[in-house]
Amino acid sequence: MKTITAPRTAMFTALALGLALSLGAATASEHGHFGHGGGIFIGVGIGHGGYGYGGGDCGRVWVDGYYEMVLQRVVVCPEHIERRQIEPVYQTNPGTTVPVLVKEGRVEEILVPAVFEDRYVRVWRPGFYRD
Repeated sequence: MKTITAPRTAMFTALALGLALSLGAATASEHGHFGHGGGIFIGVGIGHGGYGYGGGDCGRVWVDGYYEMVLQRVVVCPEHIERRQIEPVYQTNPGTTVPVLVKEGRVEEILVPAVFEDRYVRVWRPGFYRD
């Protein structure tokens, strides 16, 4: 494949620019639009093939970041210990009016497991370069 060096590229660009300007001026003057707000617009772009620019085989391309909805398991209520007061149990025997203690009162510590729920969460995915 034959490549054009930088001085040749600059020369061809200058020639193309000069030709476009002269044709545009000649066309504008022929139609009487020169200097009267006519619709002649000339644009020239000069650049080089760097990262993310140019044709299909340009190397790396920047992909912007984006939000994505992701299904995640989320803790609704964390695991914790619950203290429960158990009252004492009294019993009155037949024929008596005096209550008798059957079971003493106490405090029980109960481990309550965590509660999870599947929810869609909005997550930011940062931008990256794609090769």
